[in-house]
Amino acid sequence: MVNKRAQWTPEQASTLSQLVPDQGGEFHFSVRMKKNISLIDRSPLEDFLLTVIPRATFQLPVLPHQVIKWTGGTTELKMNSNLGVLAQTRYWTPEGEQLGRGPLPPRVGSKTTYWVTVNVSNTIHDLYETKVAIPLAPGVVWTGRSSVSAGSPLKFDKTTNSFIWTIGRLDNFLGSHAPEVTTSIELAITPGPENRNTALTLVKGASASGIDAITKTPLTGTSPDATTELSSDQHGGGNGIVQ
Repeated sequence: MVNKRAQWTPEQASTLSQLVPDQGGEFHFSVRMKKNISLIDRSPLEDFLLTVIPRATFQLPVLPHQVIKWTGGTTELKMNSNLGVLAQTRYWTPEGEQLGRGPLPPRVGSKTTYWVTVNVSNTIHDLYETKVAIPLAPGVVWTGRSSVSAGSPLKFDKTTNSFIWTIGRLDNFLGSHAPEVTTSIELAITPGPENRNTALTLVKGASASGIDAITKTPLTGTSPDATTELSSDQHGGGNGIVQ
């Protein structure tokens, strides 16, 4: 693709060298969209559309010296919003304030508490019926403390050891011009002897779902596991292996 054009010539596709009456065919191509889109990528009142305009040039045997140009109808494809979710474990705040309690690195037989934050982001369109599922790993216990920045309070299901967070409407461009929607949960774990020399999973694959208000397309997003490795904690990183 060059200059936002996908082009095929007889040198690239031999079937274009000569077409007989009633002959047809198809060409397939894909385009990569920007993963993160911000407000600066659009002008006022502009919607996000992928516009496709087919054009062709050809010659007829009866008019060998004349190039004929043809333009087909315009097709506009609406882009879906991008729903993102990310679960991260913290023992310390970015400013260095202690959040967790208990030994760090975690120790066999001793309880350590962490805070797991689940951030939800969104790009170009509002979403509705937005929900987040937050499953806890085996052996992880909720202390009863949590908070949400939007939507309904967390609902905890003891039988599945998981949370459901109902957000409902999710505004567009969260994470670019506005803070992400966030929930924070205090979790505790007491490693057993079988956990020695391993990092433990606290939240296993938090997932978000919602419906694009413009395209009506169901959207989903899944987070990597949140573990005791504290990869996003600049003060506690490297202290996640059970001793």
